[in-house]
Amino acid sequence: MILTLIFLAATQLPGSAQFDVQANTFTNNRQTEASIATNSQGNILAVWGSRRQEQGSFGVFAQYLDPLGRPIGTEIHVNQYLPREQTKPSVFIDDNDVAWVFWRSIGQDGAGTEVYGRRFDVRNRTCTAQSDEFRVNSDIVGNQRDGVCCALPNGNIMAAWVSEKNNVNALFGRVFNQQGRALTEDFILHASDERGFNLISLAPHPQGILAAWACTDLSGSPEGIQGSLIGFDEQMNKSQELFLAHDGAASLAFEPSIDSANDGSFVVSWMSTLDGSQFDVTARRFNSDLSPVADEFIVPQANSDMRSGGQVAVADNGEFIVAYTAHQNKLWRGPGHRPDEMTSVFAQKYSAEGELNGEVLRLNIFDEGEQNLQVGHNGKHLLWSSQDQIIAAWHGNTGTDHRAVGLSFLVPESLQPEKPEAVVARAAGSGLELSDVYGNEAKPVYDPFFVAPAPTTPPMALGGISGFQAFSSTGWTPPDPDLAVGPNHIVAVVNGGIRIFDKGGNQSYSDSLVSFWSSVGAGGFVFDPVALYDPHTERYVVAAADGAGNNDAICIAVSDDNDPNGTWHKYRFPVTSTCVFLDFPNMGINKDALFLAGDCFSGGGNRIFMWDMSKLINGASVTMKQKQCSTSTQSLGATKNYDATSSAAYFGTTYAGSSTQIMLRAITDPNGSPVLHSQYLSVPPYSFPPNASQMGTSNQAATIDYRIKNGVVRNGKLWLCHNTGNNNACQVRWYEIDLNGWPTSGSSPALAQSGTLDYGSGQHTWFGDINVSASGTAAISFSRSSSSQYISIESALRTASDPTGTFRSPELLQSSTSPETGNRWGDYSGLEEDPVAPGKYWSHNEFRTSGWLTWIGEFELPHDLNLSVAPIVAGGLSGFTATNGTVGENIYFLVSLNSGAYPPPQLGGLALDLAQPIYHVGTASVNAFGTAGINVSIPSNAPVGATAYVQVVAKRGVGGTDSVKSNLVSEVIY
Repeated sequence: MILTLIFLAATQLPGSAQFDVQANTFTNNRQTEASIATNSQGNILAVWGSRRQEQGSFGVFAQYLDPLGRPIGTEIHVNQYLPREQTKPSVFIDDNDVAWVFWRSIGQDGAGTEVYGRRFDVRNRTCTAQSDEFRVNSDIVGNQRDGVCCALPNGNIMAAWVSEKNNVNALFGRVFNQQGRALTEDFILHASDERGFNLISLAPHPQGILAAWACTDLSGSPEGIQGSLIGFDEQMNKSQELFLAHDGAASLAFEPSIDSANDGSFVVSWMSTLDGSQFDVTARRFNSDLSPVADEFIVPQANSDMRSGGQVAVADNGEFIVAYTAHQNKLWRGPGHRPDEMTSVFAQKYSAEGELNGEVLRLNIFDEGEQNLQVGHNGKHLLWSSQDQIIAAWHGNTGTDHRAVGLSFLVPESLQPEKPEAVVARAAGSGLELSDVYGNEAKPVYDPFFVAPAPTTPPMALGGISGFQAFSSTGWTPPDPDLAVGPNHIVAVVNGGIRIFDKGGNQSYSDSLVSFWSSVGAGGFVFDPVALYDPHTERYVVAAADGAGNNDAICIAVSDDNDPNGTWHKYRFPVTSTCVFLDFPNMGINKDALFLAGDCFSGGGNRIFMWDMSKLINGASVTMKQKQCSTSTQSLGATKNYDATSSAAYFGTTYAGSSTQIMLRAITDPNGSPVLHSQYLSVPPYSFPPNASQMGTSNQAATIDYRIKNGVVRNGKLWLCHNTGNNNACQVRWYEIDLNGWPTSGSSPALAQSGTLDYGSGQHTWFGDINVSASGTAAISFSRSSSSQYISIESALRTASDPTGTFRSPELLQSSTSPETGNRWGDYSGLEEDPVAPGKYWSHNEFRTSGWLTWIGEFELPHDLNLSVAPIVAGGLSGFTATNGTVGENIYFLVSLNSGAYPPPQLGGLALDLAQPIYHVGTASVNAFGTAGINVSIPSNAPVGATAYVQVVAKRGVGGTDSVKSNLVSEVIY
């Protein structure tokens, strides 16, 4: 503490007062992306997005403050439309002391995202709504976001935003008069078929409005910082003069900020990097005629920490200040807890002539944990007012709320306004009911022929066999995607939603999680959904936590058969008596029971809950059993046990007391008297992962820690994966563990092999999920990024015969088209093997365009042979055709009524995807076109309605050691 006081005394400016205040009253969740503005008296309106304040959904809130940050009135609920998500607000106060608040709303008027606004009267000591909310943009095609506004010299207000149409970002604007009436339709501020533009920032000018924005190529790679002076004549004809702040040649540049003095001179700041490993805050001064005063310069830094979120604020007389966030390493808080982000807000003041004015100073007084100028937010959150107030709005720890909106003040000691009337703090929205938020949305009705319309043209699969977009933002962040894959359908879940698709991506059902479980009494806070398909009972299972510390429960639903479009048996099991604030639930299964492992953050430690699956599948009454694994949180991952002869359920955690071991746990006799078994296993060292860098931003995506989420058990082998720090990056670590019959055999598990998805220094891979086929082909799907790559969805595969400790080269499935500028990603993903197509996998991961989306990808190993089969009709002929063969080699055509894994001795260890009995129905030689085919007579007594599985093989190499097989084709016999 003495060092802190000395530091503050050394950096505080003479004649000034420096202090922090907390703007928000609601403290039950995260407050983000604050924006601030001052009126003519120096009173402040702070606006921000609040997570889950609207009975679980995301809304926009505000607080009116006096010049010293003391509250005037209570917290204000800004948005009137409540469903889904309203986020990323900005605020501007005009010369009449009217505040214009803009924000992004999802699905409110059209299927995409639009910019909405509302006006407030902030004269003197009151803040009252002057209008209802209104849509700022007139055109609702595509997605509109990042709305800001500024006053023209005549008092009219120009709004500006980014519009995403056909995957290209352009800048649009619209002018309103002082009473809020639109004077124009939408107009283009800047657009190109060959470039994209992002994060427009505005400032006033005597002849119009100044704008600055970031430029990218069509792949999203940064290409410099541009701007313009925008003006209008009396007939509303627009004029525009461009200027260049940074040409993009010397470094990658993004995240611009602009502010101006009364005479029209201005400063532009931005973040820049040479290699993506370190970021500088860069700035450049301009005259009022748009000519540069001098070259760009790098803002001094207080230390060697990584920097992000640069912002500039200019005083009326031309003095200016540039602020940024300095990042230290993540601080571990214990098993299961998200690590602390150690950041502070630093700044450098300059004279009007551009000379340094003092040393670098820390703006925030309270300095524990995170104080962060948030990245990718173009609402003004650093200002230098006409009353000489310097105010920075940040997200983080204020001492009383670690997820707050904090305001750091640097003001003249002479600023002594009258103290406002004391008020009793009251969180806005506290009287909302669930029906207020969700009542506007009609509950879905199942229609087997319904195909949901896409809000915009969905992206094409970039790799794999195919794929489709599953969700757009539901109003919850992060999405936490998972899935269950059955014979013909996929059940996908995210925070806030559940949907059913066929394997072609056609949607047949959609609901919110709250509504889905409403019949069993679910509350308004159902989160962290998980899903799987049970191979033993052939049922879909979904589960989620409910309550988050308030009437905690576990919600479970089990389909009544292998078609999820029918009846679901739904349950809600209260857990408050033993587990308060159940979080990060991980679901597992074996032949007897369903399991859910989770941490109890407010009391209860780490627990495994379990239910008799034979009762769940019939909708019968069932007793929940549980075992406490630890008195503290532990982040215990759960597994899907495919083995029909295994009586145990398996779990694993990296929080095992050492970075060179993991702890395995097992439950036996779950439906009788459950027994908990534990075993430590030595593994190669792992370490705390860094956050992930990404293209186009100084922000790093959250990788959390090295917790295990899911795994699988198959053929007596346990497969797990988790994050680790390696090679200046976060990377996926994976294990294959031979269980050796543990815990009932008397033998101990042994590590068979392990590896890391290491694609080079600075190449991040994280939030992987792992699965394996009966023949030993393993798959991992994961997120990947670097300073030259947006966050993408990738997959990697290995066969049982591949070199130990390796996976094959990854394949890109889908890619983001913009950076993640928030502090959450994931938090996890899902991966399932197709139960009727062995070796084929389906993944469910997050990616983003203008907001978060999720992608269900389909992938498998490439086959040297490709098989197609004509319809199979009892008593008829069916054509079997193989392609991609080697000219002259023999192709063997095989059929079975069962899929599985069988290695014929003639094929050198190659396992077919068929189970015995297997019928050899013919052999054909490959012709000059690489094709071999036969016509097969189908017996008249063939079992109509059964599924026939067909595969072909080519015997290659000495003893068949290089033999290859085709894809597996399944056809129903007619």
